Amino acid sequence: MIHILYRHTEHLSGVGKTRPSWFSFANCLSNILNTIKDRKDVRFHLIYDGKWTTSDPRIHKVVEFTGGSDKASFLFTWDYAKAITLRDNDLVYFCENDYLHVDGWVDKVLEAFDTLVIDGYVALYDHGDKYTLPMYSDLQSKVYVTKSSHWRTVPSTCGSFVVNKQTLMADHDVHTSFYSDHEKFLSLGKTRNRIILSPIPSLSTHCEVEWLAPVVDWRSVNSSPDRRSAAENPLRWQWRNPFRDPKRQMR
Repeated sequence: MIHILYRHTEHLSGVGKTRPSWFSFANCLSNILNTIKDRKDVRFHLIYDGKWTTSDPRIHKVVEFTGGSDKASFLFTWDYAKAITLRDNDLVYFCENDYLHVDGWVDKVLEAFDTLVIDGYVALYDHGDKYTLPMYSDLQSKVYVTKSSHWRTVPSTCGSFVVNKQTLMADHDVHTSFYSDHEKFLSLGKTRNRIILSPIPSLSTHCEVEWLAPVVDWRSVNSSPDRRSAAENPLRWQWRNPFRDPKRQMR
């Protein structure tokens, strides 16, 4: 079972982020819900900062709270994750509200955890900074293969990732002590030998113009009612200049 803890809020701003013209928070939510429709091995928890007034049968549980900031939402969600009842083989997907997902991501993530020995985390996002920023010019990754996907090790990722119950409980203290994703994952790698796996090609993208995951046509994923898989999408992706402010997003 994958428990998706989807962090959302009524206080939408996106300050400091350049969004694609087709982006909307509503589309991101609808997209991920479409990718898990009718699945019995996924449970969707909407962690909502504010008052949720919409009824959607695809959402299994709505948890409302008053936070008022991204940090408050982050800490609330981690404490919620630690408190819910999880079976030993359950997975938790911490998901932010500005990501798109390709269809089929659930099977690929389950396959990765079933096939590989993962002492750490699985990201769904193949972050473009690993290919462009000077700080990663000599980055070396180990590549793993499962039945339907390739995965590479990366030093860090964003705030959306999948983790098993055991690692979630063991690393709760680190996640709630760091707010910077980049520094947090570097610390976990250094002090606890955690690894992070990222898919090739990407199974999701952070919806910022400079940092859309490569290869996949995300405009088509956004507009397609069946949210086609990465392999089915035409390669119409175009690279954007990542050096406009290279320190703005290090993951």
